[in-house]
Amino acid sequence: MMADRLPEHNQHPLVGLRVLVPRGGDLGDRLAAAVTDRGGEPVIAPIIEFDEPADPGALSAACDQLSAGAYDWLAVTSATTVDALVRYRASVPGGTRVAVVGPATREAMTAAGFPVDFMPASSFSAAAMVEEWPSPSGTVLLPQSAIAEPTLAEGLANRGLIVTPVAAYETRKLDWSDGIRRRLADGEFAAVLLTSASIARAVADQGQPLPSRTIVACIGESTGAGARTAGLPVHAIARESTAEALIDAVCAQLTHDLPAPRHSTPES
Repeated sequence: MMADRLPEHNQHPLVGLRVLVPRGGDLGDRLAAAVTDRGGEPVIAPIIEFDEPADPGALSAACDQLSAGAYDWLAVTSATTVDALVRYRASVPGGTRVAVVGPATREAMTAAGFPVDFMPASSFSAAAMVEEWPSPSGTVLLPQSAIAEPTLAEGLANRGLIVTPVAAYETRKLDWSDGIRRRLADGEFAAVLLTSASIARAVADQGQPLPSRTIVACIGESTGAGARTAGLPVHAIARESTAEALIDAVCAQLTHDLPAPRHSTPES
């Protein structure tokens, strides 16, 4: 199905359309389920994968120190970090508070049995975490991607907190098959879903130029910024950093672009 063959009604804007999900794992599955729930056909084609950190001993030691109460705060910015904390058997003692970047991370933390004490309200980004951070001092453990931007670590340090960043995982690009690249170039996908700046960069490397009718949808403002920096257009940004909100953003964009229904006379 070509991306320009949109349905002629607004009720189920994904019916008959394919959506490219360049993310595997639990988040990829949740995105695919949300697409299916709205009548679309998801195609999962991971473009990155996550590996153990180059120095697993450092992460193991940090998790042990966290469990022993060595930190006032634990800051978590991705569901992938949550997986690493679980894998390394970390626990959060009663005296340690937990900060998360947004709803998707909060959901992953809650599902894993961790408490959540703080999430920014203005936007779900590292910059908002820094701006709204509720305490002027203390120690913070920051497990994150090995290629994470320094925004959060440097921002909190500039506010007077003692921050310990540690690599929780490595991000590795994957090569799309020739078939996926061809289908994307031919306009077969109505939308491509971006859930991180690293995925945006990988899509830009392998999928450019995207067809003009393919919607590029981002899970948050930081992903949108990463996509623009990588040279991708951004058509839709989720109101919340969740799988469901991202698909809602795609549906809203499709509905906005659709013509009015041909038959508007109410049924008798």
